[in-house]
Amino acid sequence: EQKQTDDEILSLKDQFREASGEIRSLQDGQKEIEEQIAAHKTTLGDSDAMLQRAQFSWHQEKSRLDALTNLAERYEGYGGSVRRVMKEKQREPGIIGSVADLLTTDKKYETAIEVALGGSIQNIVTRDEDTARRMIEILKRERAGRATFLPLSGIRNARTLSGSAVLREPGVIGTADTLVTAAEGCMDVAASLLGRTVIVDTFDHAVAASKRSGHGIR
Repeated sequence: EQKQTDDEILSLKDQFREASGEIRSLQDGQKEIEEQIAAHKTTLGDSDAMLQRAQFSWHQEKSRLDALTNLAERYEGYGGSVRRVMKEKQREPGIIGSVADLLTTDKKYETAIEVALGGSIQNIVTRDEDTARRMIEILKRERAGRATFLPLSGIRNARTLSGSAVLREPGVIGTADTLVTAAEGCMDVAASLLGRTVIVDTFDHAVAASKRSGHGIR
């Protein structure tokens, strides 16, 4: 009976050692999982902070976009006559848009292009002369002021400085029309208004290029 009892004790000890090993293994696994959870919590916290910053930035940019869109839709900053004509745009498919709507450029050239365009930045581009004529009649009838129209049908093959020797002068970046992107079908507008204006990197280079070209360029 004692031998039988000793055998049972030995068997139970083996079971105890096996269970103890499993417990240690589970404890090690639990510790590893807890470390992973802690790491995930840190990552989640960082991601949440990034998300909040991104959401805040998005709302800021969305508000700015909405404000700019509203300004554009109301044509704030334009003359009253231009705004009056642009109100007809949905009804009159021959109105393409203002020069400011149709030409874009890199930020570093914005000021130069705006200065080069001057008052023509508010000129209204139309598909043809008939559209311009109808809009002029509206302005006259309502005594809404004056506007300058650029019918696409009348500005084909605008003269530019393409191939001119002045473009090889030191500091010359290019003609202004090559530094803008025009809406589809409106590249002639850019060539007509900017094709004989040269953009130069510095004032001194501009003066030198102008002298060597005989002051025949802008």
